[in-house]
Amino acid sequence: FQKAVREYREIEMDGLLIYPICVHEFDEFSFARVALEFMPQTLPPDLMGLPVLSALYKLDVDAAGNGDEPSGLFASALMGLALALRLSPEREPEERIGEFQIVTDPEEITKLKLLRFSVNGEEREIRPSLYNKLRGIIAEQNGVERIPETANPEVVQSERDIQARQSDGLEGSNWNLVTSICTLEGKDEKEVRQWAILKLLRHIEAHKRRMDYTICAIAEAQGSKWKGGNPAPSPWFSKKQKGSAGLLSMDSY
Repeated sequence: FQKAVREYREIEMDGLLIYPICVHEFDEFSFARVALEFMPQTLPPDLMGLPVLSALYKLDVDAAGNGDEPSGLFASALMGLALALRLSPEREPEERIGEFQIVTDPEEITKLKLLRFSVNGEEREIRPSLYNKLRGIIAEQNGVERIPETANPEVVQSERDIQARQSDGLEGSNWNLVTSICTLEGKDEKEVRQWAILKLLRHIEAHKRRMDYTICAIAEAQGSKWKGGNPAPSPWFSKKQKGSAGLLSMDSY
């Protein structure tokens, strides 16, 4: 499994081929990513025991039934599946989501039984229990951090808020990343658009690590010191972080 991820190859699960998502679908993936990063432990208590896909479906159907705005998480999950299964890549994103037929319990419309769709003329099904496995594979193939179900959602959200504040005021898009890599490596944009998203993210991380190492090495030579030591001691490997960036000791506070 890990070797297939490293080599950007498809992975078979229960007869389904799950493909890495390509850079040219980065915009669609940005929407699909929302469901992949969603933390099930933040669900309302009455939905906690359900498989993730069933819970997201019921969450949005209940919201619509109450006249509220749906979260969009269920549509995000469907987009992730459509991209990873490469369903009708020539169609518009909304149409690709429509490839799935939603089958519910005849006696309870908010209870999702399965998704039905067609691959190469063959009818296939995805049950909510299978989606839990597919969700993990799709996240791994595309560089999405999988948050353990035992993680504290408040700490995780705190880390995300800190990251958002650090990038506050920055302007750009996914395609700035493509242009930057092409400039650094002398690649053609048409070539990079065919890369797996994970490959692009790894190249970006490698360049960032090298730049951080150079900057910190120069600063260290000038006498700079950091609490916990040099944050970028190697151009090849990342320094292992201790603790959580979302937590602050009382002494520091």
